[in-house]
Amino acid sequence: MSWASNHLSFQGNISKIKKSNSQSGKNNQQNGGKKTAAVKEKHNLHGNQNYSHPWLVANLKGHSGRVLDVDFSANGKYLASCSEDGTVLIWPTKHFHQGNKMPIRGNIAYDQADKVRWSPDSKAFVVHKSVGDEIEVYKLTKKDEGSSYTVLPANRNFKIDHTGGSETIAIDISCTGKFLMSCSAMTDLVLYDLN
Repeated sequence: MSWASNHLSFQGNISKIKKSNSQSGKNNQQNGGKKTAAVKEKHNLHGNQNYSHPWLVANLKGHSGRVLDVDFSANGKYLASCSEDGTVLIWPTKHFHQGNKMPIRGNIAYDQADKVRWSPDSKAFVVHKSVGDEIEVYKLTKKDEGSSYTVLPANRNFKIDHTGGSETIAIDISCTGKFLMSCSAMTDLVLYDLN
């Protein structure tokens, strides 16, 4: 019975919203058909994905697939994101307030990264490769010709061996950079010594 009363109360709120929208429609007709700012903001939120918030710094666009994980570097200079499109994008945080937010692109060959974590020194990051079910290390290195960076594999892979082949749900690196960890959907944690 309590669910029904909550449900009815909710329905009552919906009818109040509908009434206020129909009243705002009358106001719009009186204003020569101009939409109010509130109606425009609502349309942009659901239609164009343009939204604002006092704390919003940047809207980062670059992946062509669903974003699966993100991680800030310990020095605060980079944000790493990985996606179903098989890329890891490194976003320099100094560009967040600028119009040009071009990321540094890293491709995961023949696989896709579904988890990403920065090393404590912010010079490398690890990804969990979902198809190969392994962790691979990538380096952020400076290009010879200038101040731009590139992402290169460090040729260090760690094959994951969880109980019963269960799914890897998280990876992390210790704050000392000595250990790498993965945990499964079952009950096990696997630790790797990076030294």
